[in-house]
Amino acid sequence: MSKEELNISTHEHDELLEGPLPEGFPQDGREGKVRNVYVQGDQICLIASDRVSAFDQVSPTPIPGKGEILNDIARQELEAASQVGLANWLEYVPEENPRAAVGVRADVLPVEMIFRNYMTGSMWREYRDTGDFSNFSLPNGWSEWHSFADNPLFTPSTKSDVKDVNFNPDDVEEVTGVDTETLGRMEKICRELFALGTKRAANKGLILVDTKYEVGLTSQGEMIILDEIHTPDSSRFLVTEGFEETIARGEKPKSLSKEFLREIILGRADGDLEAAKELMKYPLPDDVVAETISRYRQLHELFTA
Repeated sequence: MSKEELNISTHEHDELLEGPLPEGFPQDGREGKVRNVYVQGDQICLIASDRVSAFDQVSPTPIPGKGEILNDIARQELEAASQVGLANWLEYVPEENPRAAVGVRADVLPVEMIFRNYMTGSMWREYRDTGDFSNFSLPNGWSEWHSFADNPLFTPSTKSDVKDVNFNPDDVEEVTGVDTETLGRMEKICRELFALGTKRAANKGLILVDTKYEVGLTSQGEMIILDEIHTPDSSRFLVTEGFEETIARGEKPKSLSKEFLREIILGRADGDLEAAKELMKYPLPDDVVAETISRYRQLHELFTA
């Protein structure tokens, strides 16, 4: 099964909100954090909703237009990956429904493949507070936005019952049951994909700060990329122009991704992650919704131009 099929509730298709289902898919599906999932044999249909999640909590407030934006960026990036020989799940996006994507169903491997060009976000917070990150034995004295661009850092994670758990790649088998040979194959594929995404973003005047990928095995045993890639939900993006100057001034660069929402909620929670999760249970203010979709649209316009 795909990542979107894990730990999700039953769902009845709502054509008004989701658009039409492709022919052959049943009305009964399942509801993930931000996508609704329909299965027909070895095929899967994911329909991107306007739901938004942060800190493993889905907000009760939708971000209007978000689903179509994510689906279009993911389509473009998955098609670009296929063109350079990186196998992935996507077969097509139905003309009659820009929120939907249809492709190959696969069994997800329980390792989230996270790659970083810079240190920020949760990695920076842990390093700042403890001097290390997930037993990587990192050097002292690094600051936020330390660059890994010459050799992107691979920091895998896996799902527990309540949150994502980061771990050192050396501990993969103990933590997830995935053997080191399989992880090596996963890492090779995803490094190539991250290099492609970094280059494609740079060509559009964007910095791909970090991202995460899902990998699975088809019923024929082929290893493929799953889910969405290089979207503002799964990745951090910044505008290249002015980035270095902003960092030199000690200021935060403008994020064109969900990181904006995370920072707003975390700031209102005084940096407390559990409190931030609780805040996500309440409706988002109108100005936060408007600014979030504005940044998603800006990224979409720049990245798909």
